[in-house]
Amino acid sequence: LVLLPIVLLSPLAGAFANAVPKRWILAGTAAFRLGIAAVVLTLAADRPWLWQVLLVALGAAFALAGPARTALVPAAAEDGRLSYSLLNGLLALGGVLAVGTGVALAAVEPEHPRLLAWLVLACYALAALAALPAAFPSDVRRPMSGLPPVSGFFPAERILQTRETRKLLRAAAWFWAVAGGLAAVLVPPVFAWQTVEAAGGPLVLFAAGLAAGAVVTAFTPHPHRVLGWVPIAFLIGLGAVVWLALAEAPRTPYFVLGLAAALAAVPLETRYQITLWPAVRGYGAALLHGVRALMVGVLGGAFVLLRSEGLLSAEGQRWGLAGLVLGGVVLVCRSFLREVLELIGATVEYPFWRLRVVGPGVERVPLRGPLLVIANHAAWFDPLWLGKVFPRQVTPLMTARFYDLPVISWLMRKVVRAIRVPEQKFRHDAPELAEAVARLDEGECVLIFPEGYLRRSEDQLLRRFGQGVWRILHQRPQTPVIPCWIEGGWGSYFSYYNGPPTKNKPFDWKRTITFAFGEPEVVPPDILADHRKTREYLRNAVLALRQLVPGIAPAPAGPAPAEPDEEDDGER
Repeated sequence: LVLLPIVLLSPLAGAFANAVPKRWILAGTAAFRLGIAAVVLTLAADRPWLWQVLLVALGAAFALAGPARTALVPAAAEDGRLSYSLLNGLLALGGVLAVGTGVALAAVEPEHPRLLAWLVLACYALAALAALPAAFPSDVRRPMSGLPPVSGFFPAERILQTRETRKLLRAAAWFWAVAGGLAAVLVPPVFAWQTVEAAGGPLVLFAAGLAAGAVVTAFTPHPHRVLGWVPIAFLIGLGAVVWLALAEAPRTPYFVLGLAAALAAVPLETRYQITLWPAVRGYGAALLHGVRALMVGVLGGAFVLLRSEGLLSAEGQRWGLAGLVLGGVVLVCRSFLREVLELIGATVEYPFWRLRVVGPGVERVPLRGPLLVIANHAAWFDPLWLGKVFPRQVTPLMTARFYDLPVISWLMRKVVRAIRVPEQKFRHDAPELAEAVARLDEGECVLIFPEGYLRRSEDQLLRRFGQGVWRILHQRPQTPVIPCWIEGGWGSYFSYYNGPPTKNKPFDWKRTITFAFGEPEVVPPDILADHRKTREYLRNAVLALRQLVPGIAPAPAGPAPAEPDEEDDGER
């Protein structure tokens, strides 16, 4: 009764959440629930059927308020300069604490239900009052870059236009299918234990696991690397479900299941919110809530039906649930393998390199849509270091010399999806540039080192940029560009300092690598009209950022010295 209105009203909720100021939606739905609860409180004693009306009405209110709240998280994060993970983690933690408090009060005061009802009324009234002064300047209906304005009652094709959004929605649907099956299989045995003490133990453990998972994800601030917790969560959940299937009414797996649930749900919702353009946030949030209610209802209902018809024993249900989780493991490992490796790598590399960020650009990085990042190149690990501090997942251009190596080739093609650059000095065709443009068309963030060359000497800070970056921007002139200066790579174990990389140098230990990011900028048309001006303009933009690095003298701007082994029109 609660889930059905959410599914049926999802399209209406999307249009509603996109058109009406969000604070009025939040205040209005809280007031609506306050009124429904007040009516039932006064009349339900003589009319038990009103409890069913209450469930349907609360479901309808949640169908409208839920998408509005989800759609507001991106605006709150951007206006408050907070991480999406932190906000979603705190929301999940608050929900766990609220439910836990309600269950605890019900256990302590079971003979005073009206006292609890009045407490519910007070909470709804407080929620309505708290929503009234809320304001979100960034929550406006802005058109999506390069696309016509949103039209139609529910523009699903606009929401699902990117590969990443579709991938996230598939993973979220599978997660909530597992959640529905888990509820149908595990909740009845818990409440069959009769006493509050017996049933409360597993619920408390599950809530504690949820809280722990919410805290872990809240303090994983990287907006993309947080997805690395999703495959880990499914693997943890698989172990817990198998444990439940093998053991006789164990208690400990409930904590593990709660931990796995939060480690999967919070990152999936976080990243999905980031992919939504402001123009479709309400629609996208409503779609997510509708899919969630549908999958929970369908899979939960299927398990209940099979149990009631005697087609599946209790043990068979647990093993069926384990099979469902195993399918989710396969799906999310294929979808988010790169994020897992990046999450592990960010932890493993911590003792070797201290990465810090300066400059105004990193706080103004567009979190969605096409973006081109350009930087100097002094060490093999520049892309890895940059990927750790940059709040977007980058698609690097990589020379065939490394791209074609065993194992690395598979990682680059299947996991990182890097762009292969053939090792030829002068070429008339450049398929890698066409691929870079195609990736930008898909809304990806492309990383390019325009020198096309790894730094070789102490004296030359930055070589002349090749034509490649100009050719990309010439085809996509409205693409924002973020320049970056990387300081500390030269002299590292993976640089040409004192010899080839990994030679004549000790391995790095607590080495400081500093990134100076400029603000995103669209190259002016008059500069972009000439490839020489564009190349020099971008080179000076990168070089100027060096002066932001503490303790480094600024380098003089101006034309790069001619290279003896290249022609002026040569392409790199």
